[in-house]
Amino acid sequence: LRPRWARYVALAFATALAFGFESRTALGAAWIAFFYIELAKSESFRFTARQPIVCLILLGVVLTGFRALAMEFLVHESPDVVQDFFWDKQDRDLADDPFDRKEMWAIGMRAIQARPWVGVGLGNEQVATGDLRAHNAYMKLAIESGVPAAMVVILFFCAMLHRSFRSLLRAKSDTLTHITCFCLIYLLVSACFESSGLFSIGTPTNLIAYLGFCFIFNRSSAPNDDKNSRR
Repeated sequence: LRPRWARYVALAFATALAFGFESRTALGAAWIAFFYIELAKSESFRFTARQPIVCLILLGVVLTGFRALAMEFLVHESPDVVQDFFWDKQDRDLADDPFDRKEMWAIGMRAIQARPWVGVGLGNEQVATGDLRAHNAYMKLAIESGVPAAMVVILFFCAMLHRSFRSLLRAKSDTLTHITCFCLIYLLVSACFESSGLFSIGTPTNLIAYLGFCFIFNRSSAPNDDKNSRR
């Protein structure tokens, strides 16, 4: 994270990897996570660290409103290298399918409605949706485990995000705090468009987020424990 230019070199490297693997979800989630961390540490935008959930929801609403216009530019008017990255969107009706997930999410919602309380069992998403998966980690969890279980996990992730970002408000926040916050935002954003990764203990991003949060939580709780023991 220091010097500052090293962070932007890392972002450029991550962007190149996303283009290389043709992953638009990874590209968007990484950029949102990176610049959100940058804003949260600046004096003028410290409110983004105090209310990360609210700010991310508002950001999602704004990006949704601009997405159709942005995609029209990216697939028709942008440089050739960018158009190649979005080549599979050129023959689609963006107004009818603004997230390129409309049909998939409709199938996911029908699967959730069929068994809303207990789901169809872990690993059985495609049993309920067929070959066309929901492409949404939140829907996947609700399909497999039911809506109540999905809400518990989502609230747990939101609590982790909120607590981790509070650590950014300290005068000196360490590298692990930045990485943990980055991973949590990346996971929460990418989970809207992909069903893999989020909630999987075998995914590196999850492991970093979990272990980083545990370290942050234990460190912030230690002074209070010492005070209680002295009393």
